[in-house]
Amino acid sequence: MAITFSERTYVWFDGLNLDNSKAYFEAHRAEYREFVAEPLNALMGELAERLGGSVKVFRPNRDIRFTTDKSPYRTHAAGHVRVGGGGGGHLYFQISPEGVFAATGVYEMTAVQLARYRAALSTDSKADEIGLGLEKILEELRSCGCEIEGERLKTLPRGIAKETPNADFLRYKSLYTSFRIDPAAAVDISLTPLILDFWGKTEPLRNWLVLHAGSE
Repeated sequence: MAITFSERTYVWFDGLNLDNSKAYFEAHRAEYREFVAEPLNALMGELAERLGGSVKVFRPNRDIRFTTDKSPYRTHAAGHVRVGGGGGGHLYFQISPEGVFAATGVYEMTAVQLARYRAALSTDSKADEIGLGLEKILEELRSCGCEIEGERLKTLPRGIAKETPNADFLRYKSLYTSFRIDPAAAVDISLTPLILDFWGKTEPLRNWLVLHAGSE
């Protein structure tokens, strides 16, 4: 049986956006369970089974301890599948009022990952070759319609000269590729084959990040 999200999923999110409160969530918990949590858990479980990975679905509650925004709930629902090692091995899925979003890569590198990533592209004896490999992967992803995203420094990291090979890549603090489906197009369709196809296309980037940034 195909696992789908319905218009009621987006109706629930619209309500939460208007009233992000415990009172709203509790009054509409049944709808959350039926139209958001259950299909999300089923989809993530199926994806993990197909890929031979483990799954984590994120709780709807936000961590509000260190932020001025005290809204108690996330305005999206998400999870990831972990295949093999950590780091670039995470495959992310999210549904929100903006539709479906999937990604492969590292959303936020740890200090250790970032050091490994920069070393691979600057001081490694094969840095030129490693950089060319990454460039080829990203070009192929763009040609497939994938977006290349990630936080970038405005300038190069301290101590790295402008003429350094791979200088553009060294500005990244995170690196991932993404895929989106608008809400109207993501209603009542089986997402499993679409997400698996995207994650399959992006496997070279995941493998590159696992090799050169490593686990957390």
